[in-house]
Amino acid sequence: MKGKNKTLTYKDITGATEVGRDTTGGKKADARLMSGDTVVANISIKKGNASMWESADRRYKELMQKFSAKLLKDPYPNLGLRPTEKTDIYRLTNPATNQDYSGVIITDLPNSEEESIIFGTDDPKTVVVKKTFTKNDFKFSNNTLTIDSGYVMSELSDIEGTDYEPILVVRHDVTRTATNGLRPIVYNRDHAYKNGAITGNRIEISYDEAIK
Repeated sequence: MKGKNKTLTYKDITGATEVGRDTTGGKKADARLMSGDTVVANISIKKGNASMWESADRRYKELMQKFSAKLLKDPYPNLGLRPTEKTDIYRLTNPATNQDYSGVIITDLPNSEEESIIFGTDDPKTVVVKKTFTKNDFKFSNNTLTIDSGYVMSELSDIEGTDYEPILVVRHDVTRTATNGLRPIVYNRDHAYKNGAITGNRIEISYDEAIK
């Protein structure tokens, strides 16, 4: 796999299997490279224009419940919740100005969280490929298949500080009654930032602030 940032080489590959439907236990792989009966590599494929890592209702349900409870009981000076006409459904708002936010960006996720979000639990560790493939990306010569793989992520250091770094965005969703109308989604950093500035009517807080 030849990426813009790094190249990974796998030897004695005899086949590949599609496994994207198996997400039990936090698995992330879409395909496995096999050497006989041995799994040589797990590969997760993200389209080039994909902006979301995962819809994180299950992962962050407890966090959302604690976060909404805090905002109702002890809001920040510039962040709280206001009731809507729907029972137990609230809107993110600035108590000082009475202006609503479209969402909250929770930054600085712990490394363990990022590892789980990006690479999952597959063994061997999943490699993430950021690429929308065409047939021209595959070249076979001298018994070697070279795959033009866009951006390759095999370690957390490959993602940190890039546009692909995961950020947790809390947005409104009236169907999420268990979390007072708040829905957590993990996006690429470039979904919510442009040239270092927050896009849209959002507010930014750190993970540590959110879990207090």
